[in-house]
Amino acid sequence: EPLSQPDIAPQTGVTGTPDFAYRMTGDAPWKPMRVYREAGKTFIQFPPGGINAAPRLVVVAPAGKTTQDYTTIGDSYVIPRAIDDALLIGNEAGSPQIHITHGGTK
Repeated sequence: EPLSQPDIAPQTGVTGTPDFAYRMTGDAPWKPMRVYREAGKTFIQFPPGGINAAPRLVVVAPAGKTTQDYTTIGDSYVIPRAIDDALLIGNEAGSPQIHITHGGTK
């Protein structure tokens, strides 16, 4: 029955349409190639070999319930929710950081 069916209009970043509206600031040899959200998840994709540096991920907004709220799949960190603000921090003292923000400039 057509009138009782849910609305399946695509929403960017929620369904299968990737949302690339992320901005990265900072520089590091392991800086991600891109960050995007799709199907309610956020993907941080590193260049070949970049994920081997294993930078720490700190999700600033929205705050998560666990300290490691992501999995590693191939060359990407996959966060099981949409994030708006995050930091990638190198493992050594004084290491560079990459600030990731979604949407407009901050």
